Amino acid sequence: MPDIKRFFAAVLSSAYLLFSFPLPVRAEDNLLTISSKNEWCELAEHCRLDSYSADLTVKLTSDIDLSGAEGYSVPYFDGSFDGQGHRIYGIKADNTQGLFRIVGENALICDLKCEAEIENAMTENLGIICGINKGTISNCSVSGDLYADAAAGGIVGCNEENAVITDCVSDASVQGNSKIGGITGVNSGLVENCRNNGTVNEEASESSVYIGGICGYNESTILGCENTADIG
Repeated sequence: MPDIKRFFAAVLSSAYLLFSFPLPVRAEDNLLTISSKNEWCELAEHCRLDSYSADLTVKLTSDIDLSGAEGYSVPYFDGSFDGQGHRIYGIKADNTQGLFRIVGENALICDLKCEAEIENAMTENLGIICGINKGTISNCSVSGDLYADAAAGGIVGCNEENAVITDCVSDASVQGNSKIGGITGVNSGLVENCRNNGTVNEEASESSVYIGGICGYNESTILGCENTADIG
């Protein structure tokens, strides 16, 4: 009898440990679906480990309201993210570089809509989709307001060498001091077939430099893009 009691005690103890800690959000087949604020923040927490998102496919299955969320910015993402035309809104913070902080070289972010109110006067590399893009951002759209010191864009803060931004639209108002653009603040890669409808530096100052409707500071390639908005 004592052995049986010890056996059941061990089973109960194991069950307690299992359900006391959050299960990984990553699926065994490397496909993850996200439909809530909690699931999004859980993804962000796991992506503090750079290797977590390698070969991972994430699909958004509903609109998500991030109002009041903390720790929502994904530190590093190097997989495939398909927004499936859904919207992430309620992004309002002063301590982030974007919904994704860094999009890795192998990453694809596509078919996502974002609405944000982000102000960080001391930050560089700030965008509503991501701060630094090393991969590909395709068919995404943004709206809202964005303010940073330098290298700020409606879609991306800094588009690095070999990175691509394609078929994206910004209706966001972007404000800053240096290297400020409607799509990206800095471009060292490719920006193609994008359109900016949002104002850029509406409240212009004499110290503002490198301001553009599509890109603030460009050192690479911009093709087939259109700016329809005023530039301060």
